[in-house]
Amino acid sequence: MAGQKITPREVLEIARQDELFYDSSGGGVTFTGGEPLLQPEFLFECLELCKKQSIHTAVDTSGFAPSDEVEKIASVADLFLFDFKHPDPQKHGYYTGVSNEQILDNLLLLDKLNDNNPRGCEVHIRIPLIPTVNMDEETLEAAAEFISKLRNINKVDLLPYHSAGRVKYPKWNMVYKMDTIQPPAKEEIERARQIFLRKGINNLHIGG
Repeated sequence: MAGQKITPREVLEIARQDELFYDSSGGGVTFTGGEPLLQPEFLFECLELCKKQSIHTAVDTSGFAPSDEVEKIASVADLFLFDFKHPDPQKHGYYTGVSNEQILDNLLLLDKLNDNNPRGCEVHIRIPLIPTVNMDEETLEAAAEFISKLRNINKVDLLPYHSAGRVKYPKWNMVYKMDTIQPPAKEEIERARQIFLRKGINNLHIGG
């Protein structure tokens, strides 16, 4: 067991120590993990406290959570950094252990919420580009097609796979299962970018 117990109020006090940097950079506090939506009550309290202090907040999430919790969090967060790993439910389940149905439903929910409130929570979709997993043309076309139908997505990040985290696995006596996968070449990244552009997705960025 690692880590420590902390209250939402203590999180706020830690966050406020960097307020001068937020003011000059336009930054704020990102709640990540793991999965922050696994602790929805704690997350909501932290976000609410930050909002009262005018501290910008972002929630970095896989989107795999009950829809009512996502909607509640969206009411106090400024930004969702929302993972989109694979458009196919079965393949998503194979690679992650869960279907993407709840995840895509939550993405549609956030889009709909912003239909009703154009000044609501921003949504940035983050797509890891992983050769042999989700970079074939059919998969990229399906992902771009789904995203192209969303009306209120502020940004789409294409995140090329890298192996920088490989060194952490031996420390935890874990096997790194992606040893045979190489980062995508520039030509592969550009091909992916062009597929999204052809679907009319212009708010597109390579990298975080």
